[in-house]
Amino acid sequence: TLQIRAKRKIKMIKKKGEKRALKSLEWFDLMMAFYPFKREAKKHGFYMEELEGMEKSLMEMRPFPEDKKIEKAIESLKENR
Repeated sequence: TLQIRAKRKIKMIKKKGEKRALKSLEWFDLMMAFYPFKREAKKHGFYMEELEGMEKSLMEMRPFPEDKKIEKAIESLKENR
């Protein structure tokens, strides 16, 4: 399931509670697992505050600078277009 995949990615990313730099594809995989999970969780009011914190952390871990084209793709994914 998406939740299990997201948890596995987080375990790979965090080593003994420390964040490490993500490779672009690792970050992309995590993002692709997170947003469908977030959409489903929001439908049920599941851990709303924690979801926002997770999303903020995900954006802070982005391994590349902001880019308008990438931002547009992320917004599209958030909205499930």
